[in-house]
Amino acid sequence: MVKPSTSLRQWGPLIPILILALLMRIGYMPGVGFSIDMQFFSQWALRVYQGGLFNLYKDAPRREGTWHWLLPGLLAIYPGLFALSASWGQTDSVLTLLLVLALIALNRDRPLVAFALFAVAILTKFQAVILLPLLVTLTFCRYGLRKLLLGAAISAIIVVAVLTPFIAASGLQNTLRPYLGTVDTYPLVTISAYNPWLLVTQLAHTDRYFDNMPEIGPLTFKLIGLALLGTYTLLICYAAVRQSQQRREFIWAAALYFGFFMLPTQIHERYLCMAALLALIAVAQDRRMWWVAAGLALTFSFNVVNLLDQPLHWLGVVIWPRTTVAPVAVLNCALLIELIVLAMWPSYSVASRAHRLLLKANRIVAVVALLAFVVGLTIESATYHGTVAWLEQHVAGWEHLVSDSAAAEIVAQSNADRAAEPWTWRTERTVEKKEVGGWLGDGNHYLLVDERADHSQPFEQL
Repeated sequence: MVKPSTSLRQWGPLIPILILALLMRIGYMPGVGFSIDMQFFSQWALRVYQGGLFNLYKDAPRREGTWHWLLPGLLAIYPGLFALSASWGQTDSVLTLLLVLALIALNRDRPLVAFALFAVAILTKFQAVILLPLLVTLTFCRYGLRKLLLGAAISAIIVVAVLTPFIAASGLQNTLRPYLGTVDTYPLVTISAYNPWLLVTQLAHTDRYFDNMPEIGPLTFKLIGLALLGTYTLLICYAAVRQSQQRREFIWAAALYFGFFMLPTQIHERYLCMAALLALIAVAQDRRMWWVAAGLALTFSFNVVNLLDQPLHWLGVVIWPRTTVAPVAVLNCALLIELIVLAMWPSYSVASRAHRLLLKANRIVAVVALLAFVVGLTIESATYHGTVAWLEQHVAGWEHLVSDSAAAEIVAQSNADRAAEPWTWRTERTVEKKEVGGWLGDGNHYLLVDERADHSQPFEQL
C-alpha cells in the first residue's frame, strides 16, 4: 500500500477549504459592493487596454496538528474578507497574502526569500512598508549585516526591474505617484476607520475633522499621529530585538499593522485587514492571541460592512450597516493594549504586577465596550423596525419615497412586507445634497433621513 507523501498530508486539507471559499464567494461576483472603488478599477483596466500596461501611470509559522486546517478554514469563512474582497472588490487580501508568505519565509530562516516577497508586496501596495522595520530588525539580529544588505539588494533589484518599463513609458514622477502622491488626498483625522480618532470626530460632532490644523501649540493631529506611530514602531522593534530568536514574527507583524491602523490620521477602514488576518495566523505562535484575533474579526468585519452599498450575506445571515460605532473604537483601543502586552512579553508571568493589573482593567473596558455595542445594535434594530411600522401606517400603497443608502434595511423590510401594494423607492448615497423641492418636483412625496444627514445642506433649513 502506497502511503501519501508528507506534502500531500500537510497541504491536502487546503484543497477542499479553497474550493469552499471559492464557492461561497461566487455569488458576489456579479454584484457591486462599493461602487466608487469599482469605478476606479474599471478606469484602470480601460487605461491598460487603450494605452498598454506600461503606460498605466502616464496620466494617473509553522505548527503541527489542527492548525493546518483550522486557521485556513476560519480564513475561508472570515466575514470581513467576504465584505472586503468578494463584495467590495478591494485588493488588500492580496497584499496580506504576500506579507504572510514573507513572514513564513522569515520564520523558516529564508531571509532572502522574505526580502524578495517584500519587494513584490511593496509593488502591490505601499502599505507593505509597515513590515520593513520588523524585517530589517529580525534579519540583522538573526543572520547578520551581510544577509541584511544582500536582502536589501535583492528587494531593490526586483523593484527597479519592475518599475523601469513604467518609468520609461510614464515618467519617474508619474510612476512613483502611488507611493509619494497619495498622502493628504483626504486630510482628515479618520477616513471611516474606527480608531481613537473617530472618538475625536464624535466629540466634535462632525464627520470631517481636518488633521492639518494646529491643535496643541503648532502641532497638528497629523504630526501627533505620525509621532505616535514612530514611537510605537520602535517599541515593537525593541521587543523583537530582545526576543529575536523566538518565533513570534506574526505577533509582531500584527502589532505593527494594528498600530498603523490605530495611531496615525488619514486611515481608511480597510487598513485593519492586515492586522486582523495576521492576528488570526499569530494564534499558531501564541494561543493567547485568540482573544485579540476574535475581537479584530468583529471590529474589522463591522467596520467594512458599514461602508458597503449593500448588505453582506454571510452563511445565510444578512448583515446590515449600523451607526453604533463609538464602542467599536473603544474596543479596538482595548485590543491594541492587549496586543502590546502580548508582543512585549512572551508570557504573562514575565510581566510585572502593575502590567497585569493594567491588563485586567483593560479587559473590563473591553467587556463594557462590547456590551455597549450589543445594546446599541439592539436599539438600532428596534428603531428601524419602528420606522417601518410608522411608514406602513401612514404611507399609502404605490407611493414614491426617497432614502439614502444607509436606510437600505428599511427599504428591504418594507418591500418584503408590502408585496401587494409596494412603494417605489429611490435610494441615493446622500439625499441631502438636493433640496426638498427638487425631490418633490420629481414626484417623490416622502423623504427618509436620519441623524447622519449633513446639517449644512439646504434642505435642513426648510
